[in-house]
Amino acid sequence: MAHSQQPKPTGGVTSSPVVAGVLSAIIPGLGHFISGNDSRAVGWFAGAVIYYLLAFILTLFVVGLVLWLLAPILHIGAAADGYITTKNRAN
Repeated sequence: MAHSQQPKPTGGVTSSPVVAGVLSAIIPGLGHFISGNDSRAVGWFAGAVIYYLLAFILTLFVVGLVLWLLAPILHIGAAADGYITTKNRAN
């Protein structure tokens, strides 16, 4: 009997790299969590929370305005990492 190839389980809700990337762009770490990569999800989410808290606190001293302008880089990085790690887990 020939065995059919089964997709590799990822342990998450989805194995779509696009979904993981989009969700991580919205909330850093969410795409990682949905795809079953919990440790990276915690890292990205905790990093984002610390970044935004620091930006908020430093905004009181005007210096944090630069951090708010650089925040999209955090989301782009999380989206790219979510996409790449989910794609690698699916292969």
